[in-house]
Amino acid sequence: MPSATPNALVHAAGRPADLLITGAHVLDPRSDLDGLHDVLVREGEIAEVGAAGSLTAPEGAETVDGTGRHLFPAFV
Repeated sequence: MPSATPNALVHAAGRPADLLITGAHVLDPRSDLDGLHDVLVREGEIAEVGAAGSLTAPEGAETVDGTGRHLFPAFV
Protein backbone atom coordinates (compact mmCIF):
# COMPACT_ATOMS: atom_id res chain seq x y z
CA MET A 1 0.00 0.00 0.00
CA PRO A 2 1.51 3.38 -1.00
CA SER A 3 2.29 5.80 1.80
CA ALA A 4 0.56 9.17 1.95
CA THR A 5 2.53 12.13 0.71
CA PRO A 6 3.39 14.75 3.36
CA ASN A 7 1.47 17.44 1.45
CA ALA A 8 -1.63 15.38 0.70
CA LEU A 9 -3.99 18.15 1.85
CA VAL A 10 -2.22 21.00 0.07
CA HIS A 11 -3.94 22.29 -3.07
CA ALA A 12 -2.20 22.89 -6.35
CA ALA A 13 -0.91 26.36 -7.06
CA GLY A 14 -3.34 28.53 -8.97
CA ARG A 15 -5.99 31.18 -8.67
CA PRO A 16 -8.47 30.43 -5.85
CA ALA A 17 -11.96 29.58 -7.03
CA ASP A 18 -14.98 31.82 -6.63
CA LEU A 19 -17.67 30.20 -4.50
CA LEU A 20 -21.21 31.05 -3.43
CA ILE A 21 -22.54 29.26 -0.36
CA THR A 22 -26.31 29.68 -0.15
CA GLY A 23 -28.65 29.47 2.82
CA ALA A 24 -26.13 28.45 5.49
CA HIS A 25 -26.51 29.37 9.15
CA VAL A 26 -23.74 31.95 9.62
CA LEU A 27 -22.55 32.62 13.15
CA ASP A 28 -20.07 35.45 13.70
CA PRO A 29 -20.48 37.27 17.03
CA ARG A 30 -17.96 39.96 16.00
CA SER A 31 -20.19 40.95 13.06
CA ASP A 32 -23.45 40.34 14.96
CA LEU A 33 -24.44 37.61 12.49
CA ASP A 34 -26.55 34.69 13.64
CA GLY A 35 -28.95 33.44 10.99
CA LEU A 36 -29.40 32.18 7.45
CA HIS A 37 -27.18 33.95 4.92
CA ASP A 38 -25.49 33.59 1.56
CA VAL A 39 -21.69 33.97 1.52
CA LEU A 40 -19.73 34.89 -1.61
CA VAL A 41 -16.03 34.02 -1.68
CA ARG A 42 -13.89 35.64 -4.37
CA GLU A 43 -10.26 34.67 -4.90
CA GLY A 44 -10.17 32.88 -1.55
CA GLU A 45 -11.55 35.73 0.59
CA ILE A 46 -15.06 36.49 1.82
CA ALA A 47 -16.30 39.24 -0.48
CA GLU A 48 -19.94 39.57 0.49
CA VAL A 49 -22.50 38.30 3.00
CA GLY A 50 -26.21 38.76 2.36
CA ALA A 51 -29.58 37.48 3.47
CA ALA A 52 -30.37 33.94 2.32
CA GLY A 53 -31.37 33.99 -1.35
CA SER A 54 -30.11 37.52 -1.98
CA LEU A 55 -26.75 36.89 -3.68
CA THR A 56 -26.13 35.55 -7.17
CA ALA A 57 -23.05 33.63 -8.22
CA PRO A 58 -20.66 35.39 -10.58
CA GLU A 59 -20.03 33.68 -13.90
CA GLY A 60 -17.82 30.63 -13.45
CA ALA A 61 -18.32 30.44 -9.68
CA GLU A 62 -19.18 27.20 -7.94
CA THR A 63 -22.40 27.18 -5.90
CA VAL A 64 -22.79 25.12 -2.74
CA ASP A 65 -26.14 24.57 -1.02
CA GLY A 66 -25.52 25.43 2.63
CA THR A 67 -28.98 24.36 3.83
CA GLY A 68 -28.62 22.60 7.17
CA ARG A 69 -24.96 23.59 7.50
CA HIS A 70 -23.17 26.15 9.67
CA LEU A 71 -20.43 28.62 8.77
CA PHE A 72 -18.08 30.06 11.36
CA PRO A 73 -15.31 32.62 10.66
CA ALA A 74 -12.45 30.30 11.61
CA PHE A 75 -13.66 27.51 9.33
CA VAL A 76 -14.38 29.37 6.08
